[in-house]
Amino acid sequence: MRKKVMLSLLVAFLLGVLSQPLLAQPDTVAASGVTIVSSFRPTLKQASKINFSAMSLTADTNRSVLPYRIPDRQLVLDYSIRAIQPLAYTTDTVKPFSNRSFVKVGYGNLRNPYLRVGIEGGNGGTKGFSLSGRYLSLTQHPDAKDMRYYRNGEVKASGYTQLKRASYKLLSSVEYRNERVNNNLLYDSARSLSAFPKDSLRQEFSLLHAQVQLLSTAPVGSGITLNPLVRVYQFFDAKKNAETYLQLQAPLQKQIGDSWWVQTVFSVQALRYKHQNTLLSITPSVRYQHSSFQVWAGVSPTWNTGRFAALPQLAVTYALPGKKSSLMAGWNGRWNQNSYRELASLNPWIWAPTALRTSRITERYLGVKGQVNSQMDYDLRAQLLTTEDAPLFLNDTSHSPASAFRVIYEERLEQLQLQARIAYRIATQFSFSSQLLFTYFFKPRVQPVAWGLLPLEWQSSFRLALTDELWLQSDLVIFKGAHYRDRNNKIARSAGAADLNAGLTFAISRSFQVWAQFNNLFNQPYQRWNLNPVVGFNCSGGIVFSFDQKKKP
Repeated sequence: MRKKVMLSLLVAFLLGVLSQPLLAQPDTVAASGVTIVSSFRPTLKQASKINFSAMSLTADTNRSVLPYRIPDRQLVLDYSIRAIQPLAYTTDTVKPFSNRSFVKVGYGNLRNPYLRVGIEGGNGGTKGFSLSGRYLSLTQHPDAKDMRYYRNGEVKASGYTQLKRASYKLLSSVEYRNERVNNNLLYDSARSLSAFPKDSLRQEFSLLHAQVQLLSTAPVGSGITLNPLVRVYQFFDAKKNAETYLQLQAPLQKQIGDSWWVQTVFSVQALRYKHQNTLLSITPSVRYQHSSFQVWAGVSPTWNTGRFAALPQLAVTYALPGKKSSLMAGWNGRWNQNSYRELASLNPWIWAPTALRTSRITERYLGVKGQVNSQMDYDLRAQLLTTEDAPLFLNDTSHSPASAFRVIYEERLEQLQLQARIAYRIATQFSFSSQLLFTYFFKPRVQPVAWGLLPLEWQSSFRLALTDELWLQSDLVIFKGAHYRDRNNKIARSAGAADLNAGLTFAISRSFQVWAQFNNLFNQPYQRWNLNPVVGFNCSGGIVFSFDQKKKP
């Protein structure tokens, strides 16, 4: 038993000794996880920065030409010399002060008071208004039969406002004017002054005028621009001859692309003077504009109290190399209703017309205009005018006073006109303009000559700032006399004339100015209309007070 116990202990000892090397062997079962077998650590290399280098631009030989139209800055001169108001009394063409709210008063040697008032308000953008008025008169009667007298009074109110929620600006104006002038009796020695009725010695004209217009500030639907106009006036004289005029006009325009425009003008003109005269016209046209070429072409179907005519509308402009000069050519037709108002404004010594005829005028012209430099521009053209039913002014030798005129009509009168205009300006310090108009009348059918129309007119004016406070202005008019009929019913021509005027304006302060005007410096009582001479040398002067003058920055 004892031997079995010893043998068991020996076996247990041997097993314990032999098991030690077995426990020291490595574990062959791989453990879970990542076993690092090297010191290499993988990384992403930083990408190299891309450097962009600008390439040299190639020269572009195809230059895009953007058309830019410079407004015509020419001075628009009235070709007619209005004997009812000699040019000597045009004293307000230049104002050294810019604010229109002012009062201007003066007096002259021919007992001629002068008053002019202007008031302006608004913000200058979306709304504004202006009120103006003028009164002047002159009287010269060295003897009982020389009763040269003139009076002019006028009042005008105008305003504008931007319509809300619409791209239109509403413009409106109303005006009243009254003019009086005497028939001259100096050369009518056959009758005494008391032998004439009072109403036959004095011509008096009154005008009441109103106008409303919608001016488009941006194209409306479909890119169409619409500017409707309504105009009405009533003109009457002291002998109860009245004329009423109504005009409705609606021009529509649409731009197509960058170079094309389509336009249509609807117009209705109704004139009432002893009979009704209605002029209806529709003028569709198309205009193409390029950097050096522009053409406007259309036709105007017109109905005038039973007469129909399709009048041409064509104008072409081509810019010469250098683009400082342009050739012009055109062929246009139009109607002129020859209203009593228009005839009386040209010749205030007319008898009231017994009837009015509408003239049909066709104009063909060719010329050149351009700029010599930034200060000087010019316009030269020759045109041929053909007028059917042209109004002429024939002095009436069969009635007294013999200084009055009758309106007669020539069936067909052709005129060859040569026009030349030049203008030069240096900022606001100096400006000069001159315009020459030569007219040759030929091929009359009924009348032997063009009664009362001038064959030559030359008008020049300049403005000069001698200092910041002193301004000088001057106007010169030269013309060749028109044909008239003498007492023996023979054709005669009145003498030509030259009228030189000068004026000064001196600014004492921002609110006060002193002005002086010297008229007819040659002291020549010339006759634009036969037996109706204007006054000789005269002068006037006064002060100007302007309101709300802002300080200069």
